[in-house]
Amino acid sequence: MDNKKWKELLKIDPNLYHLTKKSILYPTLKQQLEAVKQNGTSIRFIRDPNLEVQLEAVKQNGTSIQYIRDPKPEVVRFYLSRYGGKVAELLSDPTYDLK
Repeated sequence: MDNKKWKELLKIDPNLYHLTKKSILYPTLKQQLEAVKQNGTSIRFIRDPNLEVQLEAVKQNGTSIQYIRDPKPEVVRFYLSRYGGKVAELLSDPTYDLK
């Protein structure tokens, strides 16, 4: 399926995004950063976000960490330093190792 059709489907149901193979809505780093600066939880629509995008998303909205499939250790440390609390509840893998 081409990108245009995916975009149309994603407007109808954003939950289909996990079926895509690449970031369709935010293909460039600039678009990804702009998206997470406006709404940190939009990181769920970005495939394999880099460290900069992950940090920006968590800065904007701490709960966005739950949408990052494999957060970088720096992002988890940032979350803990800024928000404290129980990060394990928000991670997809609660046995996450910060080493």
